[in-house]
Amino acid sequence: MVAPGLLPGRSPSSRRRRRAAARPAVGTGAGAVVVVMALVVSACGGPPSSSSANSTKQSTGLDAFYQTPDPLVTAPPGTMIRSEKLPASADPGVDANVYRVLYHSRSITGKDIAVSGVIAVPLQAPTSGGYPIVTWAHATTGIADSCAPSRQPTTGISYLQSWIDAGYVVAATDYEGLGTAGVHPYLVGESEGRSVLDAARAARHFVGSRASDSVVIEGHSQGGHAALFAGQLAHTYAPDLHVVGTVALAPVSTVAALAPVIPGPYPDPGSAVTIMALAAWSRVYTNMPLNMALSPASTKIADASIGTVCAPQVSAAFSSTPTDQIFRPGWSTKPVVAAHIAANDPGGMHTQSPVLVIQGTADPLITAATTESMVSERLCAGQDDTVQLALYQGDDHGTVLTDSQAMVATWVAARFAGSPATNTCGRSPTVYPGAGL
Repeated sequence: MVAPGLLPGRSPSSRRRRRAAARPAVGTGAGAVVVVMALVVSACGGPPSSSSANSTKQSTGLDAFYQTPDPLVTAPPGTMIRSEKLPASADPGVDANVYRVLYHSRSITGKDIAVSGVIAVPLQAPTSGGYPIVTWAHATTGIADSCAPSRQPTTGISYLQSWIDAGYVVAATDYEGLGTAGVHPYLVGESEGRSVLDAARAARHFVGSRASDSVVIEGHSQGGHAALFAGQLAHTYAPDLHVVGTVALAPVSTVAALAPVIPGPYPDPGSAVTIMALAAWSRVYTNMPLNMALSPASTKIADASIGTVCAPQVSAAFSSTPTDQIFRPGWSTKPVVAAHIAANDPGGMHTQSPVLVIQGTADPLITAATTESMVSERLCAGQDDTVQLALYQGDDHGTVLTDSQAMVATWVAARFAGSPATNTCGRSPTVYPGAGL
């Protein structure tokens, strides 16, 4: 076992977009926090075959596209509401038809909601079995509507062109309430998982008969958390999807590990992420006011700003603040807070399809020790899950995406081919060279 490092994050060197290397923006120093990965998507060529359910709508403006129809007529999860083709000028380096979409999903209370995202369709014709689907879950961008990846001329879809070149349709949700009306339930696992699964359903509806029934779930950071929840929810929430595997890269495995339980006189890189999660939870869970976990001053700042700014601004606001000025002592062990943390820890249910978990050993935000604990104590603990854990020596929260790309591509192709997956439960994880080694 390789001990986790505590080095500040660094961005991987730029690669050609055509090769679809991930390019996450990762800060350095005490305020390091993952923000948006910038991979620009574009549309070129003709649209996929359409039906009345997925016909393209030209909105009068970007804000108008995200407006939920009033009333929203109830429809099955994944049913398309509207779509618009992104212009080729968005990124001439991505060879695909790319669409901004709005689709039906379900909140954790069962309410029919509209969720936004992106669907990318290969230019080449599908194989006889149809296009397999990769449903992508993005890393932390914030909880304000303006932070939705599909609102920008870029989206954080890791390995996009590689998946397109392999003949896969890619669906990328913004998650509930991120871009659309309502609160974004940041790091609320069931909400994230439903959005991810319903994005795959939306892609199947959009592409129609040219889509395969096979789906792989993939996500990074917050998206790794979302991917793990989507994987464990799939057989009950979306039994119509044939989920063949889940990939979680540097996943958030518990909010309790992001900031210190016992605050001290020093800043912490996980503070911004934890504050965003607690702020979202205070809006989602009526029994958990924000001041139950945060100091009065931090509560005031969070209440006033977190719903209107994105992750870089949240990080900047708290990056140099000692944790004992942000969090109340023992914040994560208070019964109400602890109950919500436990409910949003992935691995509480059996995942029927194989899982690949990838983690860098020098990640300052999600440590290798935290991920190893999640895998051994939850995913592999008496649930008969098939899990492969791979550690990348020297990689941080961003570089692990680039260095593991070949492994992820091979693993995903094997799942679509129906090959048996490796299971490392009960064994030491394999350590791979990373960070340019």
